[in-house]
Amino acid sequence: MLLIAFIVYIIGYSYFKYTSNKHPEIKKNREEYLEKLEKHREMYKKASFYKFMRISSYIMLGCIVFLGAFIIIVVVFDITF
Repeated sequence: MLLIAFIVYIIGYSYFKYTSNKHPEIKKNREEYLEKLEKHREMYKKASFYKFMRISSYIMLGCIVFLGAFIIIVVVFDITF
C-alpha cells in the first residue's frame, strides 16, 4: 500500500515538474492561485470562528480515530455484545 502511494507521488511530482517546465503559463496561473489562496487564508484566520472550526476539526478527527480503532478491535478480536 505504501509502495503504491509512493509510486503515485513520484508520477504526480514528475508530471508537476513537466508541466511547470513545458508550459510556463500553467506555472504562472498556479502561482497566482497560490497567492490568492494565501490571502484568503489570512482573512480566514482573522475571523472569529476560526478557533471554533479548528477545535471542532480536531474533535471530529478524534472521533474518527476512536470509532475506527473500536471497529477494528471488535472485528479482529471477534467481540460480541
